[in-house]
Amino acid sequence: MSCALGKCRNAQTRIKVKVRIEHYSRNGKLKRVYKKENDRVLNNFGYLLKAIFYPINKGANVLITGFVDEYGRSFGLQIGLSSYTWDYVYEEERKYYCEIGTGTTTPANSDYKLENYHNRGVAEIYSLNLGADKISITLRASVQATANVTINEVGLSLHTRGRNVEQATWVSAYVLLFRDVLSEGISMLSGEYLAVYYTIEFTR
Repeated sequence: MSCALGKCRNAQTRIKVKVRIEHYSRNGKLKRVYKKENDRVLNNFGYLLKAIFYPINKGANVLITGFVDEYGRSFGLQIGLSSYTWDYVYEEERKYYCEIGTGTTTPANSDYKLENYHNRGVAEIYSLNLGADKISITLRASVQATANVTINEVGLSLHTRGRNVEQATWVSAYVLLFRDVLSEGISMLSGEYLAVYYTIEFTR
């Protein structure tokens, strides 16, 4: 909210997810750049926010359920004091991945995987910007084509250890957070790769 001369107006804070994709040949030559804004923010991302902000008493732990993993299973993240907490990486990594696929179906809030997965690459923090009117973080991953393929969809997923709620077992799985379909497919030869930049932006 901003105020001037006793008058106030509401400024709506929002999240925006943007993707920049650089297509490289096998020898590293840049072929083309693709940009896409307003990626679909999936239900899984909402549950991840819940896990981040959930209050926990000293010495306690809580299982945050509601996630759906890549296999369509009900999945939970353990938080708090436990050897199975999602950020206690003794038995399993906790990493984010950029994924690419060939699906063309319009994204839905309940999506939990790419329609037709092709490959993924580990995403690392590329930049963090604290601007006067927005905060943004960008993750970058290199993802290679394993065959001649036309890429139509992209996503960002979390790989971590969690709870298979239905079977009451601890498993490692990928949880898709964002997904979108490109307005134009990317034709790739086997061995070519994409540099995928995922930017999550919050306006102040």
